[in-house]
Amino acid sequence: MGYLTMRYPQNIFLGEGSYVNGGGMLCASSNARIVIGRNCMISYNTHFRTDMHRHDDVTIPMISQGHDHKDIILEDDVWVGFGAQIMAGVKIGTGSIVGAGAVVTRDVPPYSVVGGVPARLIQRRSPL
Repeated sequence: MGYLTMRYPQNIFLGEGSYVNGGGMLCASSNARIVIGRNCMISYNTHFRTDMHRHDDVTIPMISQGHDHKDIILEDDVWVGFGAQIMAGVKIGTGSIVGAGAVVTRDVPPYSVVGGVPARLIQRRSPL
């Protein structure tokens, strides 16, 4: 599990104190970035994809419709659990937690805990 696949590594940015464990994929594109803030923890087997297949025209085969490309942004102090998938265009707010196996398809507000497929809000984090 020590390997990590990266596509367009010149468009992947990792903040100070952050780490990404192995077994996963960070798939940026030529015109979309993956930006991971400071002090983030990315667990094993996670997948980040800045592109998605187009499928809006039913008269054209999906394979021929190309892709949309959108940045993925993780703010500071985010924890992404084992096997989670972060999809194109998602912004995960400061201090948030993404549960193991979650598929995140929309933005996550700061200090949120999300999980499931698709990911949904489970709880809000607050000071002790």
